[in-house]
Amino acid sequence: MSATVLASDFGGTNLRFALIDSTGKVLIRHEEPTLYSDSREILIEKITHQFKKILAISSEKPQAIGIAAAGLVNSEDGEILSSPHIPGFRNLPLGLIIKEQFGIPVIIENDAAAAALGEYTFGASQGYQNILHATLGTGIGGGIIIEGKLYKGQDGLAGEIGHLVFDPLGKICGCGARGCLETLVSGTSFGNQAQELILNGQAPILASIATDQKPTTEMLYAAALQKEQSAIETIQNGGHLIGLGLITIVNVLNPEVITLSGGLLKMGNLLIEPIRETMKSQDYGPAKKTPILESQLGENCGLLGAAAIAFSELDASHQV
Repeated sequence: MSATVLASDFGGTNLRFALIDSTGKVLIRHEEPTLYSDSREILIEKITHQFKKILAISSEKPQAIGIAAAGLVNSEDGEILSSPHIPGFRNLPLGLIIKEQFGIPVIIENDAAAAALGEYTFGASQGYQNILHATLGTGIGGGIIIEGKLYKGQDGLAGEIGHLVFDPLGKICGCGARGCLETLVSGTSFGNQAQELILNGQAPILASIATDQKPTTEMLYAAALQKEQSAIETIQNGGHLIGLGLITIVNVLNPEVITLSGGLLKMGNLLIEPIRETMKSQDYGPAKKTPILESQLGENCGLLGAAAIAFSELDASHQV
């Protein structure tokens, strides 16, 4: 019988929970929307409720809990330091709280770093040893695999692609800095740009889709599919900017491959082709020849990443 872990993926749009076995099979899966207004107490209650709900309907006894969380994470202490999209997670010792509730090891990692390990273990980058992974969703994140090991950096905070500063005089980011990449291109940014297009009278099709609602990334993409030129250009420019961000990291790390995951991939080639074309346009450095692969794990990428983190920790403890 395959070992199992509880896994959770906490992003700016959804809170996802699952029971997953060591082959990467998702046995049970639940999700609910992320609410920006949720307090830390409400978030803890939701998390424990969902885990208990899974355990109540499963005959499996999980060996650990893996948590992938958007933002800055101190994985050694099991603490979420900050999350631009989930304010209730600031300075939250979630690992200790959940361990006290369930009595099994709890491992917390940044969601993009976890996604990198998930693709390496179960998905698109199996067989590679040096990988740059980017998550393209509500925000922009990154994870780095070097010689088959997750690279965390001195303080465990490596891989923050979304917080490369593109414009020091630009918009204030959720992290507090100005002009970060994710202020220019991300799920949140695309929604803001969609609203600006409507207010400026540049997107009548988008306006008709949104009606009286706040425009979203999905609405922007729907307008692009209906040949709204301003929507098409907004998405393609976003892909170009992501490509520039990736070039910066690739020129430093020279990975074998880049993998992509996240909700923005639903835009398909409208977003992805400009990323590839921007990479290919670089004659200097390794970016031009570095392949880009899309996630094989889809919406479960974060969950399988959290599971991979948990299984990796269990393997390490068994070897001690």
